[in-house]
Amino acid sequence: IDQILDFARIRSGQSFALQLESADLRQVCQSVIDELRLSRPDQEIALSIEGRSDAIVDSDRIAQVLSNLIGNAIQHGTEGPISVTVRETTPDAVAIEVHNFGPAIPLAEQQGIFEAFRRGGNDGSSVGLGLFIANEITRAHGGSIAVRSPDRNGTTLSVVLPRGLEVA
Repeated sequence: IDQILDFARIRSGQSFALQLESADLRQVCQSVIDELRLSRPDQEIALSIEGRSDAIVDSDRIAQVLSNLIGNAIQHGTEGPISVTVRETTPDAVAIEVHNFGPAIPLAEQQGIFEAFRRGGNDGSSVGLGLFIANEITRAHGGSIAVRSPDRNGTTLSVVLPRGLEVA
C-alpha cells in the first residue's frame, strides 16, 4: 500500500519529502538485511564494505530502496547468495550494489526495468512498483540507479548516491 501511495504522489507531481541526516550506509544495509532474514532465514545475504560508507541521506527512504532491491533479488534470483556491497566510488559519492545469481535479464526488459508496473516474470507476485519507487527515491537524492545483467552469472542493481545532498 505504501508503494501505491508513493506512486500516486509521484504521478501527481509531488516529490518525496526527504528527512536528510548523516548516516552510515553500512548500518542502514545491515538493518534491512536483518529484517529480510526474518522472513527468509534460508536466504544467504552477505554485506561487504569498501571504503567510507557515510552519506547525508534520508535513511528510511534509502532503507526502502534497499528493501526493494534485495527483495527483488530474492524473488527473481536462483539459489545462491545475494551480495550487498557498499563501495566508495569517489570522495563525493558512494554506491550500493545488490548482486544475485540467476538467468540474465533480456536487454529489452533491462531498458524498462525501472518503469512503473514492469514485472519480471509473470507469476503475479508483485505489482511492479518496487524498482520504479527505488529509482524515484534515488533520483530525489540526486543519485542514479542502473542494472547490469548478465554480470558474473547474475544481475547487479547499482545505486550511486552523492555523499552529501544540497537542499534548495
